[in-house]
Amino acid sequence: MKPPIKLSEEDIKQVTTLQEKYADITAKLGQLKIEQIMINNQVQRLAQLEQTFSEEYIAIQKEEVKFAEDITKKYGEGQINLDTKEYIPSV
Repeated sequence: MKPPIKLSEEDIKQVTTLQEKYADITAKLGQLKIEQIMINNQVQRLAQLEQTFSEEYIAIQKEEVKFAEDITKKYGEGQINLDTKEYIPSV
C-alpha cells in the first residue's frame, strides 16, 4: 500500500473552489425549484379564479335571458332605454 500524498495548496484551493461552486449552484437550483412551485401555485389559483368567474359569467347570462323573457311577457317585444328609464315597445 502506498503512503498518502500531501496535496499542494494549489490543489486544495482548486478542490475547495469546485466544492464552493457545487454548493452555490445547488442552492441556486433549489431556489429556482421553490420559485417554480410558487409560480405553479399562482397558476393553479388563477385557473381556479378563471373557472369561478366563467361560471359566474354563465350564471349572469342565464339571469339576463330570464329577465328578458320576463320583461317581454310583462310589456311585450321592445327595448329598455336606461337613459330615460323607459321600455320602448317594438312597432
